[in-house]
Amino acid sequence: MKCHVLVVFDFNERNIPLQPWKYLFELAKYLQQKGEVHILTNGPATKNQIEGLPVCHVSRISPGNWREILKKIHLLNATAVYWWASSRTYFYKKLFGQLNCPINLLYTGSVYYNKEIIPVLPFIGRANIKSFLPELVIPHALTRKLINSKCVERVITISQRNRDRFISMGCIPDKIMVTGIGKEEFGYENELRALDRNPNSILYLTSASKIRGIELLITAFAGLVARYPALTLRILARPTSGNNTKRIRQLCSRLGLNEKVIIVEGWLTKNEILYELATCRALVMPFLLVHSEMPISIMEAFSVGTPVIAPDLDGITELVENRGVTYCHYRRKGLQNAIEKLINNDALHWKLSVQAYQFWRSVPHWPSLFHNQM
Repeated sequence: MKCHVLVVFDFNERNIPLQPWKYLFELAKYLQQKGEVHILTNGPATKNQIEGLPVCHVSRISPGNWREILKKIHLLNATAVYWWASSRTYFYKKLFGQLNCPINLLYTGSVYYNKEIIPVLPFIGRANIKSFLPELVIPHALTRKLINSKCVERVITISQRNRDRFISMGCIPDKIMVTGIGKEEFGYENELRALDRNPNSILYLTSASKIRGIELLITAFAGLVARYPALTLRILARPTSGNNTKRIRQLCSRLGLNEKVIIVEGWLTKNEILYELATCRALVMPFLLVHSEMPISIMEAFSVGTPVIAPDLDGITELVENRGVTYCHYRRKGLQNAIEKLINNDALHWKLSVQAYQFWRSVPHWPSLFHNQM
């Protein structure tokens, strides 16, 4: 019997609804139809099963702990390994060489160029600088060397942009597979699409953290309110890593936006989220950098016909093209212009809304996504 082992950082119930864990979870559920599946993650062994998936633990997932990881994979009798990959994955090459089974690298994050990272380093916070530093200092030549090696069977990535960048590095094209993302359907999308929209309401949906561009959005919004006094911004601040609503409230107070910015804290139900999306003018995702490609929130917005304003980063561009407006990720003026474009032009908004919903309808559900491609 086949045994698929997925090596996933920080796999837990709280993370599963979020990208990239949602993608990895759905892949694991699909593979479970074809054989035995185990999730290998880091941290204390608090649970041995999550959402129907067997989970085992190592103390940490790092190149320095490769012996413990290797021992655990051998104990599971893996016939295939799916490894959540990044630029740092090259340093597991010694481990990979001792696995007697195919290795699939899962690049769910963006392949960045330095010119995309360097301009935003002063604004993303110390912790995020540390996490993106390897992207700056590890040469793409090492990624190419790993992908082209005999120990790697294939690379699975979400966006065509990533595939193009791997190929431009010199990676073997036939090894690189693009899946895109799937969708969930909750049954009340059509009902919500029939609701009236507030033409002056812009929505932000994720943690209020520096790397998500919340401060860029607030300052851009302040410039717009001077010209469009009816405009409001709703911030649905998820309490995930880096969330700092106190800092955002202080910034709003300094800019005189207390009456224009509404902050909703905590975890909302899916129905509440879709209602917010269905009744706003547009969803704004002002990310400075993205840890994972193609956020689920974009597909949720499309399910109720809501256009998205987002930066020209990673797979976001492929999703938002013709269904929203993109801009250069660190340009405040570009973000302002993108918002103004959607609040000023009803015909454009209607066109993008229709195309967003039509695209959502064409996207396969998660099980079909993997069934059709793997």
